[in-house]
Amino acid sequence: MAVQRNCLALLFSSILAVCLAQTASNECSKSYLDNALKSTRVTNGNTTLWSRLSEREPPETLTTFEVQKHQYVLQICRWSLPIRKQEYVLANIGLMYLEKEAFPTNNATYVVDLHKNYLESVRYGVFSNTGILALNLSHNQIEYVEETAFNNMKYLEILDLNHNRLRNWNPNFFTNTYNLRHVYVSNNHISYLPEYILKNYKCGYLNNPTFKLNLGEILAYIAHEGYCSLNFSRNRITHIHPMAFANRTKFGSIDLSGNKITEVPPVWLEDFKMVTFNLSNNRIKEISIPTMKKLSACILCAIHVV
Repeated sequence: MAVQRNCLALLFSSILAVCLAQTASNECSKSYLDNALKSTRVTNGNTTLWSRLSEREPPETLTTFEVQKHQYVLQICRWSLPIRKQEYVLANIGLMYLEKEAFPTNNATYVVDLHKNYLESVRYGVFSNTGILALNLSHNQIEYVEETAFNNMKYLEILDLNHNRLRNWNPNFFTNTYNLRHVYVSNNHISYLPEYILKNYKCGYLNNPTFKLNLGEILAYIAHEGYCSLNFSRNRITHIHPMAFANRTKFGSIDLSGNKITEVPPVWLEDFKMVTFNLSNNRIKEISIPTMKKLSACILCAIHVV
């Protein structure tokens, strides 16, 4: 058995070496996908990641293109995927490289599932300008996301980057991505959150910082704009820019649990009329009096530190 395991390890190492050499020379081999076991099927729309979180009704049925798991489809090249599919399941296939324009730029793609692969970066041109609504990149090895990687994704609502190796978060992500509602970045290596990280979300943009909403207007906003969430739990966050959450009146849930945060500045609540902060399992000993005053003045705000 030990000899077999060693042989398999050597084989896999050889395959990875070939793939890395091709990637370095900007060559993409379509043979990986051409030779893989794959299928196209019609599935129920309620089974997708997007349908579980989106406020819109999912389609009754959708067409799913899937590559069977536990293969070595190390590269996916431009224009190699079939078009007019609403769901692409490419999970746990050993994927390391996506060429620009790998995904069709149509407006009917609901879900792209790429979890449990070996992607190390996300570059502009792979997902930008597509019609993807939910993108699952969790459980990869992503260390770098280009600033423009998620630009012009006008239909994107859900992005899952959980369990990767990200160290930085760029507030300029998601330019011209108008429908973003849920972003998951838990279990990464991020230590700092910069200013205005919520600026490209769908929910609760405050055009005029002096503009105040009454309760009726807030409830109308909730019904119209829905609920947004941001999850940075179980990272390494020690510092957050005072203006990280500025210019928002409403934002559902912000999960910062399991980090190394020591304080909750009152400025975090400056503009909010609705938000819930989860700050449990941090290093916060107490909430300051100025922050408690801001919290009591916020109609639909909550902070959980236990």
